[in-house]
Amino acid sequence: MTNRRLSALLLAAVLLILLVSTALLAAAHTDHDCAVADCPVCQTLAAAVCTLKLLLAATLPAVLAAARAARCRTADALVPAAVPRTPVRLKVKLSN
Repeated sequence: MTNRRLSALLLAAVLLILLVSTALLAAAHTDHDCAVADCPVCQTLAAAVCTLKLLLAATLPAVLAAARAARCRTADALVPAAVPRTPVRLKVKLSN
């Protein structure tokens, strides 16, 4: 594996762990009863929601681009079946 691929895989794993742990933290404390004005749990939940929004804003364009690339790749795979097989398309050399 190349160094860039390994770095990208590591970054993706860290983002996934961060996303899942933040979502689990928010889900665990959704029914929190707040008795104090500066509740540390409420501040943590607010930070978790902010983190989730930032991660969504940061990763959504990359996910959409990957989906579009995958769709184009599958569409390109279907196109050669519809293209007629001519000597020019087959790159046949026609020498006299």
